[in-house]
Amino acid sequence: VTFDRKNPWVAIFLPATNGEIVDVKDGLRLEVRSTDDAGLASIEIYIDDVLHTTFTNKFYFDEYFNVSQISGTDHTIKVKVIDKTGKVSQAIRDVKFDRSAPTLDITTPKNGEVVDVGLNSLRINLVAGDDLGVKVVRVYLDGNEVITEGSNFNINRSIPLGNQYLGANHRIKYEVQDNSNKKTIQEWDFKMDRTYPWVQVSSPSSDIAVDSSITLLTFTGTTGDDTGVSEIQILVDNNVKKTITPT
Repeated sequence: VTFDRKNPWVAIFLPATNGEIVDVKDGLRLEVRSTDDAGLASIEIYIDDVLHTTFTNKFYFDEYFNVSQISGTDHTIKVKVIDKTGKVSQAIRDVKFDRSAPTLDITTPKNGEVVDVGLNSLRINLVAGDDLGVKVVRVYLDGNEVITEGSNFNINRSIPLGNQYLGANHRIKYEVQDNSNKKTIQEWDFKMDRTYPWVQVSSPSSDIAVDSSITLLTFTGTTGDDTGVSEIQILVDNNVKKTITPT
């Protein structure tokens, strides 16, 4: 005869703390350990006092459980262990289920945008959000981390540009991480514009005399810019006579 005087022992190792925000996109990860000197009969897992799973052949595990049919954010996990003489112990953890990834609303720079950096600084403007809170926002420019923000997620900031950012073509990466460590990442290419466009008119020359009765005047010239020309205007006496869109 074996006398059983002690209740079984059970502990929840994951989720680790009460109030923890847990990512349940791929299921609820639950790590449980239990033991009893006289042997265990079963473990019951409850979510919000509703029986979810019963085990009779394993008493310590680290597994993912399907919670896709359980709505809402705030939940209570209860693990009840029963030994072979019917004595019961339980462990409880209150958690928040996080199903959605954080959001990024980027104003500038955007994909393919040409950004004026004439003062040798790049303005970065974005808003990050999450229904259960954002942990950190990081921004990388050409692989270099230029912003790390852990409190203000409405970011409107000018970044000084060193010599490593010369040239027109650049790549920016935005990364937001929420309180359950889910991430949203957006990465794209854009252009920096530091200089004004240039123009050179070869005809008519500045000292040519033009017959006042002429109705058609032909201009010949060349223009350019390191990030491209979007529009050319021809003015006579400060009045726009023709607008050309380069092809």
